[in-house]
Formats: sequence, C-alpha cells, structure tokens
Amino acid sequence: RVLFRSTTGALSRISVGVPHLWGLAHDASAHTLYITRIGNSDVVALNLQSHRWTAIPTGKFPSAVALNSRTNRAYVSNYGDDSVTVIDMAQQRAIATVHVGGQPQALVIDEESNRIYVANTQSNSISLIEGATNKVSATLDAGQHPYALAFDLRGRTLYIANVGEPFHTSIDLKSRTSSTQ
Repeated sequence: RVLFRSTTGALSRISVGVPHLWGLAHDASAHTLYITRIGNSDVVALNLQSHRWTAIPTGKFPSAVALNSRTNRAYVSNYGDDSVTVIDMAQQRAIATVHVGGQPQALVIDEESNRIYVANTQSNSISLIEGATNKVSATLDAGQHPYALAFDLRGRTLYIANVGEPFHTSIDLKSRTSSTQ
C-alpha cells in the first residue's frame, strides 16, 4: 500500500499490489508517483488524482527510480540483472534497457546535460549513461560498494555514499577526478 496526504490534507491509502516497494519518484506535473516493486520486477505509475495505476515491466529487482522532466523519461536501476530500464513517461512503457555494472542500487539525473549516473554496488563504480543515446559513455571509480548518490548542479559534483572504505567519494564531473573521505 502507498500512503500519502492528498491536496485536501486527508490521508489516503492505495494498494498497488505486492508489499515490497523499494524506490519512488514523483512527477508533479502529471500528478504521478513512480514506485518500484521488486517482487514483480516492475514500476507502478500511480496517478494521485484518479488513484489508477499502470504496471510497467523492468528488469529484476528494480531498486531506484529517477525522473528527467525535460525529456519525460524515467530511469530504473535493476539490482538483480545489472541494468537500467528507460521508460517513456507519456506512454508509460519501457523503451530501452541499458546494461551497467554489478547490482546497481541508486541513480541520479543531470537534466541539464541529459546524463544519468548509476551507482553499481558490486562493481565499485558509477556508470554514466547518455540520455540521448541510452548508452554507457564512461565508468567512474566510486569507492567500495556505492549505494547512494547526490548531484550538485552548480558545482558539477557527484557525491557518493559507500558501504566500504572510503565512506564518501566526490567526483568533479568537469575533470572527472575524484576525492575521498
């Protein structure tokens, strides 16, 4: 079940199937919440006004979802088969699968450059996907077991949280140099 507060302030619950939901992202302009369901290997596109939802197939164990409002694309990291599913949000269907490193767990989008950064937990790397081609253009070192990402548009810096040492890595995206803490 998804629990959310409506525009009236009322608390609502909507069942979207299996209970193991992992990641979510909100498309405010379309009033749609995208929710990964690892047990079904799909993403649910839930309209928060009508409460209707559509299941969109992905790879195995979809873990995270991020949206690019400029291109109207959603990107889903699939932890179980080392891939990212690209979804056309207008048509609510998968349009591409991009193979990345081992067990991708998190992703973040740079809308300005139309690039997607994917944390590959078991490969100790970040895959850089070009949104225009849906292809990996670079693999960057991340530290041991990267599992969370944040992006600073002004500083053109990617921040990475790692399970192992170093606990934090940052990558200057202009020079592609990294520093650790």
